[in-house]
Amino acid sequence: MNLISMLSWSFEFEDKEYFEGFRTLATDGVDKPVINVFRMAGLMSGQRVSTSSTGQVSLDDILNTGVRQAPDIDAFATKADHEAAVMLWNYHDDNVPLRVREVQVTIAEFHRE
Repeated sequence: MNLISMLSWSFEFEDKEYFEGFRTLATDGVDKPVINVFRMAGLMSGQRVSTSSTGQVSLDDILNTGVRQAPDIDAFATKADHEAAVMLWNYHDDNVPLRVREVQVTIAEFHRE
C-alpha cells in the first residue's frame, strides 16, 4: 500500500466546547504534538515496506479494546532509491508516563528472485 494522503479526525465530547482541543493542529501559533506525526509521515518517501515488532498490539485488539492493557510499540517504514525511513512509536491510550523501552532496529536488503 502506498500512502497518498492522511486525514485528521475530529471529535465532539459531551460537556465540552465544540472542537476543544480535538480538531486543531495548532493553537495560537503553537503546534500541537499530533502535527509532528503528519510532518514525519510527509518526509517518508518511496514504497511502504513490511515491519515486525514483538511489542505490537494487533489491529483486532486495538479495534475491540483499544491500547490500554500494554503499549503498542510498532513501526512504519518506507524505502526509495538509496534511502529508507522508519517511524517508531510507543503508544498507550491512557495519558500516563510510559516505561522507557529499548528497541532494536534491523534494516535488511531483500532481493526477490
